[in-house]
Amino acid sequence: MPKGELPEHLRKHCWTKGESGNPDGKPSSKPFSDEAKKILASMELAGKPMPGGRTVLEMVVITWVTKAIKGDARFLALLLERLEGKVKATIELGSGDEPQVINVTIVDGG
Repeated sequence: MPKGELPEHLRKHCWTKGESGNPDGKPSSKPFSDEAKKILASMELAGKPMPGGRTVLEMVVITWVTKAIKGDARFLALLLERLEGKVKATIELGSGDEPQVINVTIVDGG
């Protein structure tokens, strides 16, 4: 068999020229997100019903808002980021005609 040539029994498994090895593309499912959405939409968690007939998501939001109101800056930041999006900080340097712009992303390691 010449170098670089496949044995006959393997040739039937090869793609033809121009054929995709993954014709259906990347799967659209996201297992973690899909499961998290089911849990958040549920009215019980670990077999226990949520108070007031609320969903798990409603209880999470109530908890975040309550903690933010009580002064926990982490939950206030989470709420604002989810509602308004993360703030992009822009700093202009120099005094010439063309200012230099530096984008800064602040990450809380808390």
